[in-house]
Parts: sequence; C-alpha cells; structure tokens
Amino acid sequence: MLGSFRFFLAICVVLFHLTAQIPNLGQFAVECFYVISGYLVTMILTKTYKFEFKSFALNRFLRLYPSYYALALLTLAMWFILPRMDEFHACWVWAGRATDVIGNLLIWPWTFFPDQPGNYKFRLIPSTWSIAVEICCYALLWAFAARSWKWTVATLVASASYHAYSLYSGMDPSTRYSPVSAAMLAFATGSLAYRASSFVVRHRPAWMGATAAQPFLLLLAVGAFLAVWKASTYDGTATSNPFYYGVIIVAAAAALMFHGIRATGVLGWVDRWLGDLSYPVFLIHYPAGYLVWLALGQPEAMRSWSIALWAIPVSVAISAITILAVDIPLRRTRDRIRAGAPGVSPIPGSPIAPSAVADSR
Repeated sequence: MLGSFRFFLAICVVLFHLTAQIPNLGQFAVECFYVISGYLVTMILTKTYKFEFKSFALNRFLRLYPSYYALALLTLAMWFILPRMDEFHACWVWAGRATDVIGNLLIWPWTFFPDQPGNYKFRLIPSTWSIAVEICCYALLWAFAARSWKWTVATLVASASYHAYSLYSGMDPSTRYSPVSAAMLAFATGSLAYRASSFVVRHRPAWMGATAAQPFLLLLAVGAFLAVWKASTYDGTATSNPFYYGVIIVAAAAALMFHGIRATGVLGWVDRWLGDLSYPVFLIHYPAGYLVWLALGQPEAMRSWSIALWAIPVSVAISAITILAVDIPLRRTRDRIRAGAPGVSPIPGSPIAPSAVADSR
C-alpha cells in the first residue's frame, strides 16, 4: 500500500498549498516523498539496473518528463488564455530570463536557479523545484550514495552534519529543506531503509503480508505521519523542530513495513492507481487550484479550504487523463528498457521481462 501512502502525501501537499492554513504539512509530506524515493531508487539501482546508468537514466526520464511536459503545456495554454494567472502564484510572473526557459525545459536546473525572497522564477509547474532536487539526488544515489552500506551511512552522516551546522549556526530554515544537501538526509535514510529490508522481512510477522492487513497498515502509516505532524505545529517553522526529523523516521518505517508486499485483487488495483496518480497530482495542483478559483468567481481570497477541496477532484481528473494519454502508452517502452537491464532475467518465450520492482513515482 505504499502507492496509497504516496497519494495521501500528495493530497497533504495540495491542502498545504491551497489552504495556506496548515503549518508544516507540505514540508513534512515532501520529506516523506524524499525518503520513499531514496528507498525505491536504491532498490531499483541494486536489483534491476545494477547501477548501469543508461537504462536507469532513460527509464527515469520516461517516468518523470512526458507527464510533466503534458501538464506544463496545459498550464502554458492556460497562462496565455486565462486571466489573472500571474496573481494566483508568483511563479507565473514572466520576467524574460533565459534561465527560466532552461528550467522549464529540463527541470533539474531549478536546483541551481533557486527562488529568492521577492524574486520567484517563472515555473509553469511551481512544485517542480522539488522534482529538480529529486533528480539531482537520484544522480548522487547512482554515483555513490546507494552503492554500499558504507557509502549510504557516510552520506547520511554528511547530510546530518549539514543539518546540525544549519541549526546551530542560525541559518535560514529553508537551508534545511530546499537544497540537495538538505534533501540527501531523507534520501540517505530511505536508502538505508532498503539496506535493512532483508533483516526486517526475516523478522516481520507473517500476518503483515496478508492483503486483508494492508488497509490496517496503511492507516497505521497515515496515523503515525499525522501524529508527528500534529506534534510539530507548536512551531510554524517546519525545519526548526525535532518532529521534522521524526517524520523522516516515520516514512522509512512505512517503506519497510510495506517492503515486498503487494495487495492483490481490487485493493491492489486501487493501490497501483493511487500510486500512479500521486506524481501528476503533485504537479498539477496549483493550476487546478487556479481553475477552481476562476470557477468560484475569482474571490478575493486566493487560498481557502473551498479552493483546496475542489482542487483535489480536479487534480485527480486531469492526472487520470494524463496517465491514460501519456503514461500508459509509454509503459511498454519502459518495460522493454527494464528487460534489458543487468538485473532482470527474461522469461523464456516472453519478449518483455517483468519489472523487478515498481516505479518510484
């Protein structure tokens, strides 16, 4: 049920951004995404690709970019046609910078062109700054961080040291959230969780693998996340309290709890769909919120519970269309690339080997 948990995290981001009334929720959800990505990417690098770069990078591109391009083009059309879009989000104010064009085309350069106070970059999909961080962290996992226990622990210690320095030297709270150096703490934790997964599976109660137990385990993961988040709300600065680091542990525990377990039947189908929806929902929620704001008559308040709650079904609908029109047609190509990866043994008589593991996004 890790797909359902990721969908829950995406909804947390939607509510955080479009209500502007829920402290810390969005940052905590993004940290959990980072942990889960660190866990899953380490797994596919180790089991499927054996750290072979070409097939890994190509499949990551096909997983992330086509859906992004489709949603970015939709947003660009909205930007040209619909009114007051630049008022709804500061990222939709065009400043004529070449770096903005590069960032929108490639995503990952946003890591090196960060927003500054009062000087937002023009991003068609505002949330792609964190996708840029993810892509750079993927590269670091491939280069060294996921290659062995020692490298993973060394990366974890290095990033933890960076966080400690940031805290005790009084650096801006965003320095513990936005940069790759900060995100690698969550990615390395996820990577370490995968390294520990074989031990956990050997000692995990057998009942946890039953399909009937999966909804209970999902509720347990969601409840743990919400409990840690709620405890953090005494401080509206997410990265300045210990619960920011507690939620990283929750995400790692959730990844381990669901390791190697797939729900079957209708429950499994729903879980896969929710997991697939999490990425496009994360991308499209600001444009969806803008459309809802227009439909509500352009009220003075551009952030509210009404906008956020209506934006969820709009985001899901657009995301489902994107999956059907863009993602599903590419799955056979991605499967073919995986079939040629060093860690996949083709089934005799089958033109395409089955995927060793699920996609991380």
